[in-house]
Amino acid sequence: MKRIQSALLALAGTLAIGNTVFAQVNSVALKANIPFSFQAGLNMVQPGDYRIVRNGSLWRFSNVVTGEQKQVLISSEVEGKLTDRASLVFSCRADGSHCALRQINAGAGNNGAYWPEPKHNTADGNETARLVEIPANAAY
Repeated sequence: MKRIQSALLALAGTLAIGNTVFAQVNSVALKANIPFSFQAGLNMVQPGDYRIVRNGSLWRFSNVVTGEQKQVLISSEVEGKLTDRASLVFSCRADGSHCALRQINAGAGNNGAYWPEPKHNTADGNETARLVEIPANAAY
């Protein structure tokens, strides 16, 4: 009887630790000021102050002024390191006319996300893109 009780207590402790780790990996909140409009998945997102929250396989961008929200499904996960700083990385056309979300670095060891470069039409195909990194902070 004592063995069963000890085994159940050990299992409960393991599950509690596992749930805590799962919650930390799957729930991240950031805030950032993004000064340009950008494509995030199939969404066009306007410039502004954003709260960016990861919930499982989705990242939600919430404009803190207008309340408008856009969700983006993660394409690939990026493993975070404790030394990483939180930031958003965009690929922008050389003339600055179009930017697309490429990566979220969640910072502080949290996993981020990566999206491949969006396909451009033939007229845009040869245009050089530049990467723009916007710093982000933890949001509580």
